Amino acid sequence: MNQMRSTVNDAALEELDDAIHMLAQPLTALLFTVEMAALRTDPEQIQDALKTARTECRRAVAEMDRVREAVARLHAGGTR
Repeated sequence: MNQMRSTVNDAALEELDDAIHMLAQPLTALLFTVEMAALRTDPEQIQDALKTARTECRRAVAEMDRVREAVARLHAGGTR
């Protein structure tokens, strides 16, 4: 039983690690987009950058939901 729980927790920890990694990607893209937008002077380019930033924020929120789900599974003993 203990071995099974450990295996399940290991799987949940691996999923959590993956979700955190996936969260970093849109945050990095968001940071880059915002930094590049700060260098723009053309309103259309700034609007494009804001649209991209909004998309990356949505990706980050979705990945944060994965992190929350993985943590909840760990608290529940790793069950799905």
